[in-house]
Amino acid sequence: MIWVCLVPPIPLFVLSYFLESQEPLTLIISANQKTWLSLAFVSYISTLIAFAIWGRLLRSHPAVAVTPFALLIPVVGIITSSISLDEKLQTIEIIGFALIMAGLICNSLYGRLLGPEKPLGKPFRLPKIE
Repeated sequence: MIWVCLVPPIPLFVLSYFLESQEPLTLIISANQKTWLSLAFVSYISTLIAFAIWGRLLRSHPAVAVTPFALLIPVVGIITSSISLDEKLQTIEIIGFALIMAGLICNSLYGRLLGPEKPLGKPFRLPKIE
């Protein structure tokens, strides 16, 4: 977890410099209180809440049922930050969210839609080479 927190800021800072603004330090220094509070919420408070919910779900459900919902992390993060910073979601983000939700729905309902699992029969085995 420490490497996840320490390593990404460096390449993300470089990408931000080339793709967003040539003055990232000026933007950081000039950030207002609302921006800092939003950052604190998204990076600290929501992370604590998410890990608590994740741990509880893993205690009561198999990991294979819970893990696909990790795909909601970027969706919740982008929606939360756009609401708190009064930003409008872009069309490509909405399309991405819809694709993620469609995938989760298909994954979650797959067994229910097809009915009970049917055995596949004998497993295929390669012949022994002597």
